[in-house]
Amino acid sequence: MAPSYVTSSFTEHATKIRFISECPLQWDGKRECLRYKVMRGNVPVIIWHLNLFLVTDIIAGMALLYCAFQILRATPEKPYMPLPIVLILALIAVLCYYGIVGHVMITLYGKDAVSGFNEIINIEGDLVGTRNRGQ
Repeated sequence: MAPSYVTSSFTEHATKIRFISECPLQWDGKRECLRYKVMRGNVPVIIWHLNLFLVTDIIAGMALLYCAFQILRATPEKPYMPLPIVLILALIAVLCYYGIVGHVMITLYGKDAVSGFNEIINIEGDLVGTRNRGQ
């Protein structure tokens, strides 16, 4: 049994995310646990992977690489862009990197992450249940 703060936040926000595509990691409100949807034969999950691959992995990654190339190619006398914009692009590059890594981790280790999270919730429920019974 998941704690109330986990179930309330997952239940509240899980329905807002379901449009055309679905993330492979889904909150199951009835069983109060995470579940993993495999990509094979599941069109909304395939669309989610395709969207993330196109938008985050390719388009944003290539745009940031182009900006980095232009910044490195510019001379100190004539910079490609002002420093605040370079810092904003650096922040976006870090976020893009974490988006790509998150996509790869969900694809490779999503099922294991769901199993581990659900097991931790079960262990926490057992510990809290025995602690409350003992008092």
